[in-house]
Amino acid sequence: MFIGRKNELELLKDHFQSELSEFCVLYGRRRIGKSTLLEEFTKHKTAFFYLAGREPKQLQLKRFIKELGETVSDPLTGKVAVSQWDEALTLLDRSLFALAKKNQNNKAIVIKEYPLIL
Repeated sequence: MFIGRKNELELLKDHFQSELSEFCVLYGRRRIGKSTLLEEFTKHKTAFFYLAGREPKQLQLKRFIKELGETVSDPLTGKVAVSQWDEALTLLDRSLFALAKKNQNNKAIVIKEYPLIL
């Protein structure tokens, strides 16, 4: 059950429905519901939700691509070999663009703990 955060959901909705591409950063103290807010926001949208971890770059890239393949329901996408983040993010953009176009919906991309992929 999700309670509250109407203002934050409206703000995210406004950015999501914009005619422009939008980049939003959500930050705050630990354990205040940032992840739950993002999960609620993306619940009924074409969205890719990735939680970065503290693991070597190659393992992160492999997990990122695997999760992308699951999101777009394409096992081949999930097996593409990439060695750099720019390759992975390009594949993400192309995959979600095609999925969003098919669903006649905008796309949302959530990368939680983004600093860990740098």
